[in-house]
Amino acid sequence: MAEIQKDTVNICKGYFLPPFVTEEWLEQASSAFNPRETDLFVISYPKSGTHWLSHIVYLLVSKEILSKHYLGEIATVLDIPLGDEVQLDVRKVGQLSKLRSTEALVSSMPDPRLFFTHFPYEFLPKNPIAKYIYIYRNPKDAIISMHSYLQNNLHYEGIGSFDEFFQFYIENNCFNYCEHIKSYIEHKDDPNFFILSYEDLHKNFKMKVTEISNFFDIELTEELYELIVKETNFETMRENIFINNKSTMKEGTTFYLKGKVGRWKSSLSQGQSEKIDEILLSKLGEEFIKQYIIYY
Repeated sequence: MAEIQKDTVNICKGYFLPPFVTEEWLEQASSAFNPRETDLFVISYPKSGTHWLSHIVYLLVSKEILSKHYLGEIATVLDIPLGDEVQLDVRKVGQLSKLRSTEALVSSMPDPRLFFTHFPYEFLPKNPIAKYIYIYRNPKDAIISMHSYLQNNLHYEGIGSFDEFFQFYIENNCFNYCEHIKSYIEHKDDPNFFILSYEDLHKNFKMKVTEISNFFDIELTEELYELIVKETNFETMRENIFINNKSTMKEGTTFYLKGKVGRWKSSLSQGQSEKIDEILLSKLGEEFIKQYIIYY
C-alpha cells in the first residue's frame, strides 16, 4: 500500500491542517483575536457543513445575494495567523499567496462580522454576548467527504485511495471528532450557543432556518426564505464563483460535492464502519451516540 506523505497533511493536535499552518499559528489566531459582542461564529468539525451554514447565516443577516468573495471580505477562517501583512508558501503550488484574513481587514469589517472556523472549543475566541452556531455531521459521512476534499485540493499530495487514507487517519489518531463534538455539546444550553446537526438541516430545512433566524432575532419573511432556498442549493453554490473557490482545487474538481446524507452506506466497508462505531462508543458512550449521532 502506498505511504501517505505526512509532510503534506500536517497533523497538529490530532487535526489535519494545511501544510502552511503550524501549531504556533493556531495558538496565535486563537489568542490574538478579540471578538465583539456583535460577532457571529459558525463552527464545525471539518467537512460538516461549515460553508453551507455560513452562507445561510450570511443571507439571513445581509438579505441579499453574495456579490463578493466569501473568504476575507465577508467571513474569515480563524485558524490562520492575524497580521497586517502576512504571506504564506502554498506548498506544491509554487507561489506565494497573501492571506486575505489580516488584522487590519478583520478590524475594518462592519458589524455584524461573520466568521467560520473548525477550532475545538478550547481555541475558540470567546465573548459571552457574541453568538455561536455549531453544526455537526455523522462522522462516517464526514470522513468520506474529507478524503474527497483532500484528494482534490492542490495543497495536499499523496492522499491515496480511501482505504489508504482511512487507515492512515485512524492509525495517526486524526479521528478527533469525538473530542470536538463533545466540547461543544457541553455548551448546548449556553444562551449564546445554537447547536444543530447537518442531517436535521437537510431533513427539516425550513424549521432549522427559522430556528436560526430566531436565535439571531431576525425576521424570516417568505421572500427571504425563498432567497435562502435558492442560493444555498448545492447546485447553485457550485456555480457561484464567490463561494466555490476553485483556485485551491485541482482542475476539473470542485470544493462542493453533492452534500448528500448517508453516503457512507455505499462507501465504507463493514470493517471501517465498525471501527468508527468502536471509537465512538469508547469515547462518547452509548447514550451520547443515541442522542446526537444521526445515521439516515
